[in-house]
Amino acid sequence: MVLLFRTAAAALVVATGLALSGCTETRDPASEAPATLLPGQYKVSIGGDMRGGMPFASKVARDEQEGFCLAAGYGEDVPEMLVRRHLGMTEGCSLDAAPRQGNAFSGKLSCPTDPERAAGGSFDITYSGAVSTDRVDISGQVKIELPDSVLASMPPAEAEQIKQGQAAMDKLTISVTAERTGACS
Repeated sequence: MVLLFRTAAAALVVATGLALSGCTETRDPASEAPATLLPGQYKVSIGGDMRGGMPFASKVARDEQEGFCLAAGYGEDVPEMLVRRHLGMTEGCSLDAAPRQGNAFSGKLSCPTDPERAAGGSFDITYSGAVSTDRVDISGQVKIELPDSVLASMPPAEAEQIKQGQAAMDKLTISVTAERTGACS
């Protein structure tokens, strides 16, 4: 009798586990009720393909160590602040953010290229992300836009190197995560 009960209990556990594993859904932040970030200390982590080769790697390392303290009432500004602070490659970047839908946000950050090397070009980062009460996740895709005049003004070998570099950069991703670690210190 005990053996029959254990076998039936084990079968119930396996059946429940299989049923639940078939019902798992991925999160759809756009359909969620908007969350507000809790005040507190947030740790910033930078990842993706660009992590090691970013032109501002020392700034990223400092920001990851320091993180930030979020005061009450300022949670709505955090995604935009993270995009500007951690995805911007140069000074003078412009942000075109789409309206937030639920807990999902997206947009495009455009930063000018070095005027001495590639005047009129831009680093464009198309990004999307999600907010919860204690975390912000952002993922961005990099694309370099260069006017034809930039390449035409270079020696052919240098222009070819720039094209190859541009093609490689266009495949890179960058991610930023800010996660609440507790109260501000």
